[in-house]
Amino acid sequence: MSPKKTPLYQCHVSLVCQMVEFAHTMLPVRYTSEKDEHLAVRHHVGMFDISHMGEFIIEGLGAAAFLQEMLTNNIDRLAINQAHYTLMLNQQGGIIDDLIVYRLAAQKYLLCVNAANIEKDFAHLSKYASSNPGLTIKNASEDYALIAVQGPKSESLLRCLTDDEIPKRYYIHELKIAGIATLTARTGYTGEDGFEIFVAAHNAKALWQCFIERGQAFNLKPCGLAARDSLRLEAGLLLHGQDMDETTTPREARLMFAVDMKKPSFMGKDALVKQQEQGVTKRLMPFILLDRGIARHGFKVFDQHHNEIGVITSGTLPPEKPESCGFAYIPAALATPGQQVLIDIRGRYARAQLVSK
Repeated sequence: MSPKKTPLYQCHVSLVCQMVEFAHTMLPVRYTSEKDEHLAVRHHVGMFDISHMGEFIIEGLGAAAFLQEMLTNNIDRLAINQAHYTLMLNQQGGIIDDLIVYRLAAQKYLLCVNAANIEKDFAHLSKYASSNPGLTIKNASEDYALIAVQGPKSESLLRCLTDDEIPKRYYIHELKIAGIATLTARTGYTGEDGFEIFVAAHNAKALWQCFIERGQAFNLKPCGLAARDSLRLEAGLLLHGQDMDETTTPREARLMFAVDMKKPSFMGKDALVKQQEQGVTKRLMPFILLDRGIARHGFKVFDQHHNEIGVITSGTLPPEKPESCGFAYIPAALATPGQQVLIDIRGRYARAQLVSK
């Protein structure tokens, strides 16, 4: 099956960027260089096409109660137009996906899910919603394009294009940007302030071009997947399918901040309670390299006696940092900040230190 193209595909081609297939979709990996695009987001503003992400609309009688059971965070704490990060678990406590849920109305929610998990997530939710006749779940992923505008100058840029109220952090509002209707959320995946803008697919090109033109005054750069990955890693943000998956739990992946164990029940809670009692055998730990090199996904981790103890899930060398960083699964008994380990980088042992974040 041929990879999909986002509504912004021709915009990328016209900018002569390098395209790759990611999550069954053709996306730009870089326009100029990963370093330039990374630094644009850190110091000015960068723009990403993230239209490959999935959007579900869940509404109707019992929508809140349904999501309270299906997701780990506490839906009842969300005000209308508020959002939060949450997880969707299987019965064994494994992470089916991590996502953001936006409360659009009393019984209407928007879920933004990872691109590679759209079909799986939708099937999972639909299976458990089938017994609730008042509930509707729509996979609206083809209806939307999604543009991320991220960086310290992103709010200033947005204020030049709308007279509407700018949302606070982790809120979503209906905004007209340059006259184009959008749902604009103050969320992101870079560690910087910024916005993720849901726009009807047929309006995506006009909105993208508007940002390109008006963004020149703010040193805006279009950015690709390479910079997106280095930015999220530098900020300590996990990637589903690499740093966590259905074989890892929130306790192992250090994501319990997104789990409300005070809720009476949710899918996977019993497994997490049991794991709390018995303890975990492995834990995801951030690290920095003390020697030169970059630890990539799949590289093996060893103790000081050269015994294999773990595996790298993600790694990068951020442009403005003196050392490489990343994540690795380590035996729980050794998962202590300050602990030194060795990483096999193409046949050479490089020293690394586990850190708290």
